[in-house]
Amino acid sequence: MKTPLQTPPAPPVARQTFCAPASFPFVEVRTTLASTRPYAEHVHSAFSLGLILEGGTRFSLRGSLHEAQAGDMALIAPGMPHSCNPLEGKPRGYHMAYFEPIWFMRRICRPLGLLPAYAVATPVVRDAALFAEALAALRAFCDEKADAEELFVAFFTRLQTAHACLVAAPAAISDGGLTRRGVCPSPARLLRAFRSAEGLPERAPVTTLARKAGLRRESFSRAFRRAAGLPPEAWLHSLRLEKARALLRQGKSITEAALAVGYADQSHFHRMFVKFFSVTPGGYQRGRSHSFKTPR
Repeated sequence: MKTPLQTPPAPPVARQTFCAPASFPFVEVRTTLASTRPYAEHVHSAFSLGLILEGGTRFSLRGSLHEAQAGDMALIAPGMPHSCNPLEGKPRGYHMAYFEPIWFMRRICRPLGLLPAYAVATPVVRDAALFAEALAALRAFCDEKADAEELFVAFFTRLQTAHACLVAAPAAISDGGLTRRGVCPSPARLLRAFRSAEGLPERAPVTTLARKAGLRRESFSRAFRRAAGLPPEAWLHSLRLEKARALLRQGKSITEAALAVGYADQSHFHRMFVKFFSVTPGGYQRGRSHSFKTPR
């Protein structure tokens, strides 16, 4: 007797929301559930704190691999190139909070004596009590509770006391050790310039930067990658798309955001946004809310 063919179960449908509380403009919380999508290597200007809710993830930090399972916290410094993939291709869920770097330096690093520069020494932390405390702090942010900021400051102070996650870096080193002086413009300076620039073309900036450095484009690209951990094109796309995401958060249309950061081709903007953020520009707009979701 033949065994009837079994229809494999449908893969879970990934769900994403983006909580951007008006009362706390220095933070955005991304909630991703049941996702198997990878992220291309990219950078953020923000300090990133991840809470793994289900499954597991493998992420690279400048070529160094780390794994985080459900119940773990992941920390990524501003300007640190990283990528992220699900473990064994299985769905994972997480909250990822992005903190504006000036706020993070003022409220977290300065009281801890970590100025003028710091680096993340412990990218993955397992501590059930602190995980629950971080979860409560992020929920308070998204619910716009008056004490949310103080809850997070208290959480991070206890995290640093228990696990020494951040360490002071020499004054000559910035961006978690990414800058190599005399080779190419500081990624931090490039980031600041990009965040304030409008209508940048897609390829001309690399040629312009190479000319200012007195190098051919190919030589500049190799030097930049050695210093920053990413080729300049990837850096420029990361910064351009980060600004586009900020404009979408401010209520700009997809077309307005794309054109403002130099993407005349809407389909190219769409592809690059998905490649770097694993969500479409429209999905980012639709997913923005003040809800704080957890796995069911």
